[in-house]
Amino acid sequence: MGDLERAGLSWSDEVTLVSPRTTFAVVIDERTQELDSRPDRFVLVKTREMLEWYARRFADRPPATLLEVGIFKGGSVAFFEELWHPKRLLAVDLQPTPVDALDEYVRQVDGTDRVRSTYGTDQADAAAMRRAITEQFSAEPIDLVVDDACHFLPETRALFNAVFAFVRPGGTYVIEDWGWAHWPGIWQKDGGPWPDKPAMTGIALELCMLAASRPDLVASVEITSTFIIVTKGEAAEVPPGFDLSSSYWTAGRTFLEAGFPPAPGRGEAPAAAGNEAARIGKLEAELRALRSSTSWRVTEPMRRLGDYLRSRRRG
Repeated sequence: MGDLERAGLSWSDEVTLVSPRTTFAVVIDERTQELDSRPDRFVLVKTREMLEWYARRFADRPPATLLEVGIFKGGSVAFFEELWHPKRLLAVDLQPTPVDALDEYVRQVDGTDRVRSTYGTDQADAAAMRRAITEQFSAEPIDLVVDDACHFLPETRALFNAVFAFVRPGGTYVIEDWGWAHWPGIWQKDGGPWPDKPAMTGIALELCMLAASRPDLVASVEITSTFIIVTKGEAAEVPPGFDLSSSYWTAGRTFLEAGFPPAPGRGEAPAAAGNEAARIGKLEAELRALRSSTSWRVTEPMRRLGDYLRSRRRG
């Protein structure tokens, strides 16, 4: 028996997940736009592997307090409620129109005092996010944050800056779908769905550097093709005005922080241009190694003499 089954959920077919109080159409294709959620059947835009990961990861200690950013059609909010029955669950979305099916479901399961949805709130609006969190959780720390919102780098970083302080020490912060710029198939065609947006790779790198620089803030960073999983360190407080991009040490080195623009011939696999750049880089590295070698220093007087004689002949 898997962790989903132990929590009372089961698969009736490849895309239908059944729980005691509702069902889920688990789809990530064009049906996400075609189908509408109902209180008895939600559209859930996650893969089966993602759902099973959540059930497995928190099987021993289900989160009692949960923030999810990104509601869409309400499926994941209902899923987390069915899976864990958290003490407090806050869902936030940029769209101003409430998801009626989700509101009705919450009423049917007597969850109105525990499960709250806030609409028309931008994840990059730090003041609005902090206000919503304070109203729902008061001074209680958050066990799990799930960022399943717009998947763009500046907004994702802004949300982390605003919310990370509310996560309890040892708690978990999950960024979903970070790797869209690197996924194969249609994600590479003509620069992918967001050709003018920077990749999310920068925040993965920044979080790794923060884990190395401040393990009291970030104890670990796990990266899969779908998730960035941040475990908060044991620091009781995050510094006021925390900013991810200025909180790690680099010994003066410069790292790519703003993502990267689409390359010429975007959407295509790296080919001649990339190979040529790699070859040039390798040759430059070999030249630097040669110039720092003992033989290069020993033969320097002979090279100078040769240069002098050649200049005299030309003169």
